[in-house]
Amino acid sequence: MYTKKHSDALPYRHSDTISQGSGDASAILQEHNSGPSTISQNLRTSHTQKARLFVKRLIFAACVLLGCIAVFITAFTLIETGMTRTRFAGAQSEMVTYTSLNKIFDQYQANVSLKISILDDAPLTLDSPKVTVGEVIDSLNIEVDESTVVNYPLDSVVNEDMEIEIASITYNEVVITDAIPYSTEVIGVQTIPKGTRKVVQKGVEGTSTRVLNQEYRNGELVSETVISETVTKKPQNKIIYEGVGGSFINAAGKTIEYSYYIDVTATAYGSNVGEYTYTGKRVAKGMIAVDPTVIPLGTKCYVSGSYGDYGVCYAEDIGGGIKGKRIDIFLGDDLDVIYEFGRRKMRVYIME
Repeated sequence: MYTKKHSDALPYRHSDTISQGSGDASAILQEHNSGPSTISQNLRTSHTQKARLFVKRLIFAACVLLGCIAVFITAFTLIETGMTRTRFAGAQSEMVTYTSLNKIFDQYQANVSLKISILDDAPLTLDSPKVTVGEVIDSLNIEVDESTVVNYPLDSVVNEDMEIEIASITYNEVVITDAIPYSTEVIGVQTIPKGTRKVVQKGVEGTSTRVLNQEYRNGELVSETVISETVTKKPQNKIIYEGVGGSFINAAGKTIEYSYYIDVTATAYGSNVGEYTYTGKRVAKGMIAVDPTVIPLGTKCYVSGSYGDYGVCYAEDIGGGIKGKRIDIFLGDDLDVIYEFGRRKMRVYIME
């Protein structure tokens, strides 16, 4: 007689479960026959699948969040773009914050017509996107360095009918010698006839040396800067004496006016040298012998000095030893007076 062991008996299952098919029944039977270790392994597999599903959902949520953030940033950037365009629409001279390299602004850029002069060539007219001056130059494969100059800052946005000029710039250092003109100095004196002039020193020009830094644009001189300047020879002024005349009060309190004066060495003579003067007049007090090349004959004079005021006298005579600034005064027949006079310094005022 066959008896079932409870340990080997299959557990009771609802008919719905069994009706799932022989495959499910076989699986259940296999699971039953496999023992406790197989059941534990299946449970671990189920937990792993749930964990993977959770991670996938988490990654999906993160992607959605990042997408929302990107959409927000794009919208904000577009709004800022519109504000930037508005601010710079009426202020082209200000610095802008975008160029054609900022692709986000491509939809706003339009072509403008402009002219560009390269070195000394004729200006070129071209249509260009509304970009900066520097980008227009780069698009033409023009190299801008220290030997070139552009009439606009490279970050300026090009405008309609703008004329861009690119010029070559060179510098040249030269040494130039200049003449320094002399000055004329007029000095009033009382030693030449009143109203006359006499050049006592000729004027001589001086010289100076300048070192200049010359700037050329397209071969044309545009500016000069003085680096140094040195006076190599000082000028010599021209000096002119001008007779101004004068006056003085004599010992008698009378004002004597004169044209000029001459300082002389004076001696005395008497009638023993002759009765008549060189001009044919009889000798008398108040007459003097002179060098006619210094004091013309017939000149009215006033003689004064250490001897005292001889007073008004006339140049009427000459003498063999009277040369240059020397006179001989007629003192009469008293030899003691003549010897006492000796040789003296006197001043002869030539009266007008």
